[in-house]
Amino acid sequence: MSGTLPTNDFRTSLDQKQQRRATERDARRLRRRRNREQTSTQHFEGMSTDDEENQSDINLFSTQKRKLSRFFLFRK
Repeated sequence: MSGTLPTNDFRTSLDQKQQRRATERDARRLRRRRNREQTSTQHFEGMSTDDEENQSDINLFSTQKRKLSRFFLFRK
């Protein structure tokens, strides 16, 4: 098969797009999992990587958030 669908294939272009997105999503998950395994970052299956921020990133975000909130408070 040359990568094209046969003419008697009943799938619609929408089905193909959904399948392609699902395949890409699975590939991203696999890539992230392999990256975590190589860096030995603790991960709990089912959690978003956003929930796994390290403490230094959390502190940096909090500092920047405070600075921005002060900036916008004084602009009023």
